[in-house]
Amino acid sequence: MLHRSLPLLLVAFSLFFVACGGSESTRDTISETEAVQRATDAAVADGLSTNGLSITPTLIFGEWQVSFEPENSDSLVGGFLVAMNDTTGEVIEIIRYQ
Repeated sequence: MLHRSLPLLLVAFSLFFVACGGSESTRDTISETEAVQRATDAAVADGLSTNGLSITPTLIFGEWQVSFEPENSDSLVGGFLVAMNDTTGEVIEIIRYQ
């Protein structure tokens, strides 16, 4: 029974992996440096300050998510996240942490 279901399981896992962005390397994305710069520019244009915040960029599921979090704090209050398209750099949303 296992020898029959194993190929089906591998195919299902492969499809799931690709659907979740497992093949990101085949897409043209903006660089991490450019993502951070665009996120910073978008935040400043929205009236937010990046002073005293640590910046953590993450490429996940077809978008750059650049998190600005307070340094030396266990709280995210005062921080925010900028989500943008990974190929165009277009800002999707700015989420303020509360």
